Amino acid sequence: TDASLGYDNAGEVVSPILQGAQGIRELELVCQALELAGATVDRQCGLHIHLDARDMSVAEIQTVFKRYSNYEEQIDAIMPRSRRGSDRWCGSIAGCSSVKDRHFSCKTSLGNALGRYHKVNLTNIASRGSIEFRQHSGTTNFQKIRNWLNFLQQFVASSIQLTGIARTPRRQRS
Repeated sequence: TDASLGYDNAGEVVSPILQGAQGIRELELVCQALELAGATVDRQCGLHIHLDARDMSVAEIQTVFKRYSNYEEQIDAIMPRSRRGSDRWCGSIAGCSSVKDRHFSCKTSLGNALGRYHKVNLTNIASRGSIEFRQHSGTTNFQKIRNWLNFLQQFVASSIQLTGIARTPRRQRS
């Protein structure tokens, strides 16, 4: 159940950890079942995706956060107006200097730097080992979810790669 929606029969679907092609197939089957059952969503509903961050460094996680913040305006442009940061469940991270501009020595301190109701939620990093992306609107449409998931996975992978590039010392030219 999900009391935050204010309906008697409101609920949310929480999946187990999905991995690989089998995980995508399971997601597709759940979406089909929800549509067949007549499940509906409205502006109050959100899609929250957790991506595994257990093997990521503090610097890599912080780079994901900074890049999302830097591109927030462009990402907002593909979201419904209700998911652009005015919503109390997925607040803007653009001005979150408490995460972007500080050095963190561990995932716990990084995860505690900001509350959970933001587009990028870091509060689960130390306990569950995940970064939660809360911005997408609720949907039962498999293709929309898959596209958003693909975007987020590529975004995180690029952020990890860019963190490594930024930390590699450049050779001095003589």
